[in-house]
Amino acid sequence: MIMCRHLLHHGLCLKHFGFRLCENGTLSPSSVAKLRGKRDVSEDLAEMSLEKEKQKALRELSLVEFFRDKYLHRPLLITVGLQMAQQLSGINGVFYYGQSIYSTAGLSQPALVALIPAFTNVIMTAVAVKVIDKVGRRSLMLNGLFVMILSYLLLTMGFCFQKGYFGNAKGSNWTAVFTIGGSLGVVIGFAVGPGPIPWMIVAELFPQSARATALAVAGIVNWLCNYIIGQFFRTLMEHTEPYGMLVFVGSCTFFLAFTYLFLPETKGRSIDEIQAYFHGLVDQKRKASSKAPPLLH
Repeated sequence: MIMCRHLLHHGLCLKHFGFRLCENGTLSPSSVAKLRGKRDVSEDLAEMSLEKEKQKALRELSLVEFFRDKYLHRPLLITVGLQMAQQLSGINGVFYYGQSIYSTAGLSQPALVALIPAFTNVIMTAVAVKVIDKVGRRSLMLNGLFVMILSYLLLTMGFCFQKGYFGNAKGSNWTAVFTIGGSLGVVIGFAVGPGPIPWMIVAELFPQSARATALAVAGIVNWLCNYIIGQFFRTLMEHTEPYGMLVFVGSCTFFLAFTYLFLPETKGRSIDEIQAYFHGLVDQKRKASSKAPPLLH
């Protein structure tokens, strides 16, 4: 969470947050070039300037207007879904109870081992910053969730080894290999996808007049799901040991399908192009429904 806010604060990989910094007078062409990873940022600066001018002619939507706007329903669905994916992927369970997980797996010095995922998170988030504009938000989200699914399976294997479910393997080095490897994989998958993407994507899906409300809704959903994980993760692990992590295999699989079906790729698209895409979906659905035969009574 802290790392994601840090990314947003500095406007990394996001032209629309970059606009906010430009408006505050803290962004220069050289800094934009550095953040965007290219020399010619004239188009980026022109888009930021254009959006700034548009903002002057727009008023911020009220909460009622926000929820009534049919063109915002799909972006809102995507925003809520990705915020849920970030927290219900189980990442905070790994961070909150990492030491307990390693202790349960029978590892010596679990407190020291628990530091490894934290350092991995920082390193992989920096990597995500470098590649997000090249790979794309949708691709990183999908691949991140897929890596988390595989990693939770590795963690489950580690717990099974510790329980002796594989013959005489109880207490063997395989426990450490699968447990540490699985937890690192979870962190890596999270750091490149479900970690930064849900927060970055909000500003790209909504027009300026709706972003503040969208971010507020995203924050509420995020913290509510965070609370659920924090309250029930330990109980879940205690009552489903050694198969507790399979719950997150299921949740990550669900959100993988959700991302594949609903999240469009926003890489290289302006806010006008993204809004036109959502408007087109609504208008297409309206036309289809108007052509449908009347219901039989």
